[in-house]
Amino acid sequence: MAISTYTLLSAVNIVGFRCNAFKQKLDTLLNADVATDNMIECFNSVFREIAKVKGLPYLVKTKIFPIAASYTTNTVTVTNASATVTGSGTTWVSAMVGRSFAVTAASYSAIYEIADRPNATTLTLGTPTTPQLYAEATASGVSYVIAQDKITLPDDFNDLISVVLSSPDARKLEVLSPSRFDFQRNMQRVTPHSTGTPSWCTVYPKSGAAPTDSWQLVLDPMPSLAGSLTLMYRAAPTKFSNLDGGLYLPIGDESIDVVLDGARAKWRETAGVEGGMAEWANWQANVLARFAALDTHQADEMAYIQPATFRGSQPSRI
Repeated sequence: MAISTYTLLSAVNIVGFRCNAFKQKLDTLLNADVATDNMIECFNSVFREIAKVKGLPYLVKTKIFPIAASYTTNTVTVTNASATVTGSGTTWVSAMVGRSFAVTAASYSAIYEIADRPNATTLTLGTPTTPQLYAEATASGVSYVIAQDKITLPDDFNDLISVVLSSPDARKLEVLSPSRFDFQRNMQRVTPHSTGTPSWCTVYPKSGAAPTDSWQLVLDPMPSLAGSLTLMYRAAPTKFSNLDGGLYLPIGDESIDVVLDGARAKWRETAGVEGGMAEWANWQANVLARFAALDTHQADEMAYIQPATFRGSQPSRI
């Protein structure tokens, strides 16, 4: 893909000229008025639409995550309706916050999240904002497991492409929908807290976090050995603001007209210009579709439809 020579400022000026009723040439996007902010948002809308149907290379990223070995040293005391876990002879560390905890002495035990580690022999269950009370019978001197089966995904995460366990036992993980993952872990296993080499994964919103916060990759079975995970994912498109006038658009010059035409159509649709809605719909149905189907590069992926509520499921190809 060719390098872009169009900055956001230059693109706004081109589309503004094509729209006639926008304004004269802008020298900067700083201190933007409402009309200029709306024009910038039109470009954001265009890049969001492109990201939905085309795997642009700049959106494909790879990240490696270390995985800690599970911890099962000595025993614990758990109390029904209490969020406190007390260890005997344990050396728990602060890095265990956010990992999963389960009592393994019983044939069945729910999996809890660790919210805090006050000291080497005390844990608090739940999230940093919401305690999670132990729902099972009080028990003392029982075996347990602490495992890192959750990984916080990057802030720009949008959708999975592939998840590969790089070590200790290299394999590609199967991505399940959240509902199928829950069924796999809680209904098809004798013990949901089984440990071993992960074979499946899914994506959940981070527990207790606001919708704008990170997503989590959840592994099953829970990892027993230390290793690493290589994640290839599609990032969410960067949202432009009036501070980004000097940034080059993340698309090659050979495809710039797709963006400019789309921004013009979106502007006309937003401004209520007669025929604007039809123009935007035509850009989506024809111009964007041709761009996704014909302007394919070796690094591009096939188009996917992946609703946010089903992130982690196998995508539908179009």
